[in-house]
Amino acid sequence: MLGYFKPGNSISPEARRQYQVIYCTLCHNLKRLYGTRASMLLQHDPIFFSIQSGFLPSIDEEKVIKKSCIIQPKKVEVLAGYEAYFDPLSNLSVLMILIALWDKEFDNEITIRNRIFLKILGKVFRLSERKLAEREISISDLKSECFAALEVERDSKLNPLDRLSKFMEFGGRLTAEFFPANGNSERSESISINMLKIMYLVDALEDFHSDVAKGSFNLLQGQNREDMVDLVERGVESSLKAIYLQGKPSLDTYYREIVSSAMNSVMNSLEIAKEKFDKEG
Repeated sequence: MLGYFKPGNSISPEARRQYQVIYCTLCHNLKRLYGTRASMLLQHDPIFFSIQSGFLPSIDEEKVIKKSCIIQPKKVEVLAGYEAYFDPLSNLSVLMILIALWDKEFDNEITIRNRIFLKILGKVFRLSERKLAEREISISDLKSECFAALEVERDSKLNPLDRLSKFMEFGGRLTAEFFPANGNSERSESISINMLKIMYLVDALEDFHSDVAKGSFNLLQGQNREDMVDLVERGVESSLKAIYLQGKPSLDTYYREIVSSAMNSVMNSLEIAKEKFDKEG
């Protein structure tokens, strides 16, 4: 479900370079805060959010340094002195994966692979719990709130967007906790809510037939087939518009290019999901 807000290959070489600098900096920051294994949790969506919300400032070339890549035997460019920006990004990246695992746990779909993953990253998640406690956020309370939102999401009497609303609100409030967006927590919350809505809708459409075959939960269950694609299309388009309008316009040419490309990637993912839905149905 994660990874929809990733810029495509058509961006300019310099925009691609700057995005890679941000990506590699997040990877190194995850390692600094949580250990080497945390680099497995690297994601694109938090980066898009941090740029579009106005949280992440433009790259200062004087602060770009070379470091050894954590994964491959090569040198990469990373930002030095940007911890105030990448610490929240790192913390949210870990928490997003944990919440995705709670979703599986709620449906009793924790696989052997998931259990191995949890064991490998146990230290990472324990560190996350301690960091949340420092912010006076209880991990058990957070999980209970997540489960309550997932309970509403499974309510077949509601339409898909109403079922999703409580979880989107939960994710939005949590994101705003980490990213005040220069004092504008409402902007952070709104962008996060609409990003979650897009990810859930596209993922539900793409996986609909396989979820039905496995007997797994799918957000679109109970909807007429002819209404599903229209509902997802309208939901994605309205949320992309909201993300664009509610974002903080960047004066950075390359950031604008990255954001535009990532939003185009979302539409490409929607088209792929529609094709898969039609083909498998």
